[in-house]
Amino acid sequence: MGVNSDSIIKKTKGPTRPFNKIDERLAILSHNKDIDYVFSFDFENAYEIVSRISPDVYFQGREYENKLPREEAICEVLYLTMDEKSTTALAEKIINVNKKKT
Repeated sequence: MGVNSDSIIKKTKGPTRPFNKIDERLAILSHNKDIDYVFSFDFENAYEIVSRISPDVYFQGREYENKLPREEAICEVLYLTMDEKSTTALAEKIINVNKKKT
C-alpha cells in the first residue's frame, strides 16, 4: 500500500497536516493482515506506482471518481467516502466544538 509522504499531505491539506507522521501511518498499516507491503511516495499522482506494481485493487478518495481512467485500465479502483472517523473529519469536529465555546 502506498501512502502519501508528509510533504505531499502538507501541500494538499495545509501546513498543520499531517497529524500523524509517515512512520506512524506506515507502522499502523503494516499491522493489517490484508496489506502485503506498505511504502511512502513523494508525488501527488500515484499513476507511476500503479502502472509499475499493477495492484489487484487501488483505493482512492471519492473526490477522484471518474478522474482516473489510466488507473482503472490497470486494476480495480475502489473510491472511498470519507466518514466521520477520518482525521480530516475529526479535526473539523474539534474546530467546530471549539468555535461554539468561544
